Amino acid sequence: MSEDSAPKPRRIGRERGVPNRVSASAKENIVAVFVRMGSTAGMYAWAQEHPVEFYRIYARLLPTEIKATVTLPIKVVFRDPTQRPAGYGRKSISRD
Repeated sequence: MSEDSAPKPRRIGRERGVPNRVSASAKENIVAVFVRMGSTAGMYAWAQEHPVEFYRIYARLLPTEIKATVTLPIKVVFRDPTQRPAGYGRKSISRD
């Protein structure tokens, strides 16, 4: 068997980067309804009447994972000494 006639690995599903047709169609429909309901002004009026539902939807749109780079040292400033966590400032904290 030559290299040209060797069977190619079978791909199942769509190619990488190709959007799901159902998801794309659903998004288009949601945008169309959004526009017919008054766009942001209509959504604002709805959100005022249904704040719990609005924030539930909003929370689902937030990223679930955030990539960040933190450089040390981090300086923590407590404006009120009563806000300091128990054991703050000790070299080691025992866990009793």
